[in-house]
Amino acid sequence: MAEKFCKNMFYYMKNIFKSALLLVVLCAFASCGEQVEPVDEYLEVTANNLSGDWTLQTWNDGAVPEDGVAVYIRFIRKDSRYEMYSNVGSMEFVRQTGDFVIMNDEALGYVIAGNYDFTLGQEWNHRYIVRLTSDRMVWTAVDDPSDVCVYVRTSIPQDITSAFPPVEE
Repeated sequence: MAEKFCKNMFYYMKNIFKSALLLVVLCAFASCGEQVEPVDEYLEVTANNLSGDWTLQTWNDGAVPEDGVAVYIRFIRKDSRYEMYSNVGSMEFVRQTGDFVIMNDEALGYVIAGNYDFTLGQEWNHRYIVRLTSDRMVWTAVDDPSDVCVYVRTSIPQDITSAFPPVEE
């Protein structure tokens, strides 16, 4: 009887050991499965993806003052042009226009630079690394990483744009 008991016990232990081993192997395979990288939410920075109206939401981690100060920028895909409307340091909005260029730098990523019309080709103060989503873009100055501007998609108010003559193409 003792011999039969030992054989049964050995049989059950063997099955438990097999089950435990199978469970360990399955867990190992499950943890070695293909790791799915999170989808990069950033878009390719092209004139087409940048095209449209934007407003400055924050600058250097601070909100743009609420007392009527605003910066709007419109990127025009055709001919890589921009129009900027700003009342920073002024009681009235000022319009600046010019050309922009987008470069894909191997080390930095997408970089935007531009120049102003009516200033003999004066370039912007900085070139900016751009991170773009469908409704938000972050500009970081290449030569000053503490200079960070966040823009969000918007519509430039008609009363601002209508105060200026049409831009000649």
